[in-house]
Amino acid sequence: MLAKAERMGNDAKLKALPQLRKAAKKVAAAVDAPMTTPRATEAGEMVSVVDAWSAIEQVVPREQLAEALASIAAVVPDTDGDDDAEWRAELVARYGTVRGFIPLLVEVIDFGAVEAGALVVKALKGLPDLGR
Repeated sequence: MLAKAERMGNDAKLKALPQLRKAAKKVAAAVDAPMTTPRATEAGEMVSVVDAWSAIEQVVPREQLAEALASIAAVVPDTDGDDDAEWRAELVARYGTVRGFIPLLVEVIDFGAVEAGALVVKALKGLPDLGR
């Protein structure tokens, strides 16, 4: 079950890779435009935000840039540093696969623990009651 959840997460990432690559190229081109634009004109005037946006839109139109950013946001999870969030979500989705075995699991295996783990064992033994 764990391996399947990991594979499912990896499959989704691989399917999204071409879309992500295309969007990243557009964003990179848009960011490169103001990066390669001089900060000031030859007369010493600073380049305005309007001029910077003009340089960006010559490379990637604003609508395409917005679509690229939306594509990236859809593919790249907002997990705040939690690299395993997708894996855990897939694991929860696969719970139905093992749900029928849980009562048998706690009936057949005599789980034990030291005092510090007693609450975990108690919770484990109570799992069949949650499914009813």
